[in-house]
Amino acid sequence: MSTPTATAPGTTAPVDPALVATADDVTDEDDGAAHDIGARPATAARVQARGRWRRRTLVTAVAGVLLLAGCSADPPVVDLPGGPDLVARSATAMRAVTSASFAIAVTGQLPELTITKADGVLTAEGDAQGTATALQFGQLLEVEFVVTAGDLYLKGPTGGYTKLAGAFADAVYDPTAILDPDRGVVKVVESMSDPTVAGRSDGGYQLTGGVPQAVAVGLAPGITSDVAATVTVDAATSRVTDLRFDLDGADGQAASVGLTFADFDQAVSITPPS
Repeated sequence: MSTPTATAPGTTAPVDPALVATADDVTDEDDGAAHDIGARPATAARVQARGRWRRRTLVTAVAGVLLLAGCSADPPVVDLPGGPDLVARSATAMRAVTSASFAIAVTGQLPELTITKADGVLTAEGDAQGTATALQFGQLLEVEFVVTAGDLYLKGPTGGYTKLAGAFADAVYDPTAILDPDRGVVKVVESMSDPTVAGRSDGGYQLTGGVPQAVAVGLAPGITSDVAATVTVDAATSRVTDLRFDLDGADGQAASVGLTFADFDQAVSITPPS
């Protein structure tokens, strides 16, 4: 049997059938759209449907990427300890402190509290050394102080040190109370009413609660009412690094007494000044 031949339009010469393309065979390789050469309506519809499917897939993929990006931006959930648990841990840690540096800052009108700021170092044995600014007779007076072996030494802007009885510190400010478990930071923390961990920042927990006047006065002589306290407890060591009392000043405006602590358990040697 002879092989069938085809004749090209307008000619009589035979043409190899393999070289004759049909409308179904001619398509665009890039987008799947049929050429105009004899394209059937059904083929065009399929191409349009395929394009719509591709667009929907692209939109879905983009939406998924945006959703994942939004989820990854959420802050991590931080587990906070309970208030009473943090109080117990902090009190235990502060009882073990042997020395620390400290700074005190007073804001607002608290006329019964004669100092406005102070800083220095102190030990658990009751020795302390540093400088303080006190309000005396309506004027701010900066003094240097040394407390050791129960004696207080003060030095004003002029002259040398003057030795005074240690009890005189109570009339100004007694820094040795800070690390005393019965009068200072430990007593304040253990006396907080409704202790609540408000959050965490800069490596510490924010512990809030009320403190009775009889306890607060140990760290801030002159306070005459209960106060709201905010205590920062180091997350790693459970030591108190910051303590603040908030109360109303004599003028009815907000006032505060703040204490900060650092350099725990460093070697400190305090001797009487010559």
